[in-house]
Amino acid sequence: RAAGVEVHFVIYDLLPWTRSEFFPVGARRNFEGWLRTLARVADGVICISRAVADEFLADLEALVDPAARRGTSLKVGFFHLGADLDADVSRRAITAAESEVAGLIPTDMPVVLMVSTLEPRKGYRQALEAFETLWQSDEKVVLAIVGKRGWMFDHFAERLRNHPQWMRRLFWFEGASDGLLQSLYRRANVLLAASEGEGFGLPLIEAAQLGVPLLCRDIPVFREVGGTHAAYFTADSGSQMAGAIRDWLEASTRGGVPLSNGLPWQTWQSSTRQLLDVLLRGDWYARWSPGKRWSFPGFST
Repeated sequence: RAAGVEVHFVIYDLLPWTRSEFFPVGARRNFEGWLRTLARVADGVICISRAVADEFLADLEALVDPAARRGTSLKVGFFHLGADLDADVSRRAITAAESEVAGLIPTDMPVVLMVSTLEPRKGYRQALEAFETLWQSDEKVVLAIVGKRGWMFDHFAERLRNHPQWMRRLFWFEGASDGLLQSLYRRANVLLAASEGEGFGLPLIEAAQLGVPLLCRDIPVFREVGGTHAAYFTADSGSQMAGAIRDWLEASTRGGVPLSNGLPWQTWQSSTRQLLDVLLRGDWYARWSPGKRWSFPGFST
């Protein structure tokens, strides 16, 4: 810094601080300490979505210690992640064992796909309750999950493996290759994005690349990424989510659901260019000064 070098940080999300109930004990305290230091020493912060940047700006006043006020404004920007799934498939092609298990998925039922780590904020508990409601009413629909097991979810993982619908209408691919993931995207009738909090939502892009329709929880970042190319739902219970899924399935038979094909996305190369435009060309979203003062430079999405 003494030599004129600027210090910038990338923020993926603020969830350990804003939704600490989804993380192990101590996560919020540690994350808040990092955020406070960042807010004090950083020249700039680049978030992976406009939604995260807005949330960071809204919380900055609470993060900056009044006794250690900044002498200069803090630059805040954002960029979007890339999605180059096709480029990875050749490196991690589908295995024979994966192909055998995937072959058990019924071909006469719609497949609802969820892609993300198994952790509390991702909405899996509510989703499973929703599908149990659907299955109890003899709704012929498959739930396929792709994602590694994360924290605080050992009991849920056992619940999946011991479920009566396991390997019948319920499938979990814990260590899926890129080849299997792409195969499941192609097989899916819809991607269900049930997460209660995200920094971006990369599976929405991956699904849209292959024309898979999107059914998303109505949170700001999914609106930012999915726009008019996705359907949205709100649900406080499994039964409410079951209703949203049932409504979507019925609408899809009439062609009454949004198409994801036109959803804009970028490669990792263009994502990197967007990041460099912020860092090197001054394409900042806002500048923040203590006292809840925001300055928005000329900006275009």
